Amino acid sequence: MSLILNVPFLLQAFYKLITPFIDPVTREKMKFNPEVVKEGFFAPEMVMKEWGGDCDFVYEHDKYWPAFVSMCDERRMGWMATWRSLGGTVGLKEWDYKSGGQPKVE
Repeated sequence: MSLILNVPFLLQAFYKLITPFIDPVTREKMKFNPEVVKEGFFAPEMVMKEWGGDCDFVYEHDKYWPAFVSMCDERRMGWMATWRSLGGTVGLKEWDYKSGGQPKVE
């Protein structure tokens, strides 16, 4: 499912023009400017008030930024360690080192 929010009028008009040519299964997976609470995608307490929910979220940079930087550093170090364990050469696939070297299932 893909929820696409704040779509400009021209993009939404273009989408409506090409909709008949999109596979019906794919078409059902794309929702432009949905009312996420009314359409049942999310519970009201999960959505900010600006989008029709009940959550009164206030972003506090000093609180959230260090945690975000720490998470990014941990991921980068893990990916780098895996990349090195796979040979650490140019040409390795991103999927290989980000998935821990596990083969991709297709």
